[in-house]
Amino acid sequence: MDFDFSDDQEQLRDAVRKWVDKGYTFDRRREITSAGGFDRAAYTELAELGLCGLYVSEDHGGMGMGPVEGMVVMEELGRGIVMEPIQQALISGAVLEGYAPDAVKAEWLPKIAGGEAIVVLAHQERKSRYNTHKCDAQAQQQDGQWQVSGPRAWWPWVTMLTPFWCPPWQPANWLCSWSPKAPTVPPLLAM
Repeated sequence: MDFDFSDDQEQLRDAVRKWVDKGYTFDRRREITSAGGFDRAAYTELAELGLCGLYVSEDHGGMGMGPVEGMVVMEELGRGIVMEPIQQALISGAVLEGYAPDAVKAEWLPKIAGGEAIVVLAHQERKSRYNTHKCDAQAQQQDGQWQVSGPRAWWPWVTMLTPFWCPPWQPANWLCSWSPKAPTVPPLLAM
């Protein structure tokens, strides 16, 4: 068995490392932290490198890569203490790529891959202490919509998001398009 990285994986590593070294300097990170911990311009730069669409198929504007490439990317981003939510784009892209109907894929995967939609996995509450089974928020279906009530505190970048939401307490785990401006969410995918 050959456990060496392929030439493509090494090229990906080099590209991310160069961006981190040149584009995410200590001074820039300090400015981003002072401004709240997220920089839309940095996220856009990561999307331009193709990192937001790492797990998204080429048919939907992504790179069509897998977990080894994800590990290579996350290792380099971690080395530079990059704070933008790329890991969330990877998770959301992979879930949609694997389970969403074609119409949802066609609508959302290009937005994720291009960095237009900033997505997160909504899976925690402040009081849960990382126990995803402890949940005070509730979702109730009403007229084909889901009304959400209760505390949800999982997004450090909440004012910048076009998130997908996977409430862990629902037996079917709804995957929804959600806006922080509107607490009612229509389901896109029942898993």
